Amino acid sequence: MISTSEYELIDATPFIRLALNKEVAKAYEEEDKGVNFIKHINQLAQQIDSLPLQHEPPLRFTFIVVKNGEEYSRAVNLPIEEGICEVKTDIDTAYPLSLCVDRNWFQQGFGRSLSFPLKVGLIHELSHVVHGHYFHNLGQISEGFVELMPHYLMDMEQKNLKHRQAIMQMPEQELQTIDFMNKNGMFAKDEIDGTSTQQHKSYMSAYLWMLGYIKRVEQQHNLDKFSATQWILKKFSHIDKLQGEKQKETAVSALIEMPVQEVYQGLTLQQEGKEYIKHAYRSHSPQALKHTER
Repeated sequence: MISTSEYELIDATPFIRLALNKEVAKAYEEEDKGVNFIKHINQLAQQIDSLPLQHEPPLRFTFIVVKNGEEYSRAVNLPIEEGICEVKTDIDTAYPLSLCVDRNWFQQGFGRSLSFPLKVGLIHELSHVVHGHYFHNLGQISEGFVELMPHYLMDMEQKNLKHRQAIMQMPEQELQTIDFMNKNGMFAKDEIDGTSTQQHKSYMSAYLWMLGYIKRVEQQHNLDKFSATQWILKKFSHIDKLQGEKQKETAVSALIEMPVQEVYQGLTLQQEGKEYIKHAYRSHSPQALKHTER
């Protein structure tokens, strides 16, 4: 966990809280460095908040800004020196996962607009804060959830032809199980590259698993996708507190009445997720969607 005792906390918007060191805080307050970054991030935060999900207390996304290079790498505990990544901090007990952003990106912002792939990627990162309120000890299920948010809950999949094509073209032997990802991480077979996270086989596998999972919940309880998401988050919040990985795996599997081995070491849910995408977006032709991915 990152201690933020030496950081100044600033509520930039009702949705965005900043943790800045003295130098960055001065540049933000006196030179507006960071204002453009906040503007675009706040718009995405509002889109997430507008979904028919109930959050108590209200959603708030905390960004801790650190220097590019070794400082950033140490903060996120990954061999990367810039970008945006979730970290655990002591800032907000209700939303214990914050987002670490490198100083250069924060101060330079995004320009006038965000590309579609960048929007998807940023919503992915913001969604870590959402699930962190409910669960953050269930392994790579969290990565499945943060991919579910933009692609399924916000329906960006229909515009993301490149993503759908990658999923459809991925052979079964390249799908990864939750058990494999839990033991080996999300970069066991793909290089760390934040610009193409959604195209990594691990992230697509986690997404398909989560998609298959939520579709089962929808069908078993006759729920729409948002009610099913709320149901899952509530149930996962209790499971998250259980002691021992086996207990958690058993509880997660029991919610959809599937054997633990099939849920964690099998590919049934991933295949069901893939089948859903295949049929749900059949009417969206490549010609009609060509301009939407720019």
